Amino acid sequence: MLFTAGNLPRDMSRLLEAVGAHPLRDGRIVCWSIPLDVSADVLEAGERWLDDSERERAGRYHFEHHRRRFVARRAARRRILGSLLQVPPEAVPFREVGSGKPEVDQPSEEPLHFSASHSEEHAVVAVSAQAPLGVDIEVYRMVEGSLWEVRHLFADTERSALERLSERERARVFFDCWTRKEACVKADGAGLQIDLDTYEVPVGPLGAGVSVELSGRTQGQRSVRLFPLTLGDEMSAALAVVGPGDFSIEVHPWDWSEAFRH
Repeated sequence: MLFTAGNLPRDMSRLLEAVGAHPLRDGRIVCWSIPLDVSADVLEAGERWLDDSERERAGRYHFEHHRRRFVARRAARRRILGSLLQVPPEAVPFREVGSGKPEVDQPSEEPLHFSASHSEEHAVVAVSAQAPLGVDIEVYRMVEGSLWEVRHLFADTERSALERLSERERARVFFDCWTRKEACVKADGAGLQIDLDTYEVPVGPLGAGVSVELSGRTQGQRSVRLFPLTLGDEMSAALAVVGPGDFSIEVHPWDWSEAFRH
């Protein structure tokens, strides 16, 4: 059962109210902006929510800061979804669809859609009860060397627009474009079946609900709608949603101190 503000247990309701997640209805999409630079105590507590495969994956990271970020973002994701499902974070049921996209293992009549992304010390989790969605973020950095070489993955019009920019302007526009393309692919769920250079996203300012047409190798033409996200001056962010309807999008900061209250 998917719980909304009206029927959440009191402790769960306090948590969700603290991070701005109540209720998921009427086209409401809620995004949490999550800091991954956490204390050792938070990391230890959050790691207890992970399953065996996640702990094994965390243990394979060579650098400690990479392991820490992984544990923190997976713990936050489990806490958010567990609160909405009224189950402990460690009991959130996941499954993978054909492309490898993770989903909450819920009855089809009570879906809970989510998407997550991370970059450096930042993560975001977006949740909807109405439609599949995809979110992507990237912290700005210089676009040069091997990173600049991936511009061949952009459509011709996107690549031409990037190549006309000065080096100073390029980073912001490059990552704006990249996050928009990634958000679309995540929302659609087809993954690598879609070539990034086969569809176009706006380069420059993005309006709300811009339609983007996608076509994969094994699927026909379909569309997603693209929305801008504002998560800070140091990063690009975008959200894509599948299907028609009116959506309101909210972004709230994640509070680690509230996450561990019972």
